[in-house]
Amino acid sequence: MDIKRGNGDKGIDYFVNDSKLDLSQLEDKRIIVLGERHGNSSDENLVKRLIKKFSPSFVLVEALGDYKLHSLSTKKRYLKMDEDKHYYGAFTKHWIEISLKFDIPFIGIDYTKWKRGEFESLSLKETFKIREDHFIKMIEQYAKEGSVIAICGDTHMRTIETEQLGQVSPLYTKYNNGNDSCVIRSAEGEIE
Repeated sequence: MDIKRGNGDKGIDYFVNDSKLDLSQLEDKRIIVLGERHGNSSDENLVKRLIKKFSPSFVLVEALGDYKLHSLSTKKRYLKMDEDKHYYGAFTKHWIEISLKFDIPFIGIDYTKWKRGEFESLSLKETFKIREDHFIKMIEQYAKEGSVIAICGDTHMRTIETEQLGQVSPLYTKYNNGNDSCVIRSAEGEIE
């Protein structure tokens, strides 16, 4: 690993999206989980570089909600939808635009099955747990079929426990420094 950052007293190490990131160190990874700062062009450019270098079977994206964009025609159909109909509005539309540049399925991995009023009735910690467990379920499902690059907000890669967000990220715990997996954090992450 060429660049390390994290909670020094616990010796936590992970890749960071910065100028020192050497993509050749990721060649043996079937699962790459990228924590992005939503809307950060550097993180978005890394996604494009990773796709071009590794040609994953699937690109899994939190911001796509539960969309399954397997074909060019499906991607174009979703792009024509009104922005306010998308799960994350303009941000979802932007990811659909990115998906059009690649002949790879882009799959939404966010949990969208909330019952009426359920999301609002839960704490942030509870919603993060439900969503992060769902991210893992989706990553594992698609990893059975091929290699994956998964993109979600960098806060979902946290290396510390907080009162508001709960335990250390289960995504970080499961995929960082695995034999066939790794985590790449945004250089502009909001939390350690």
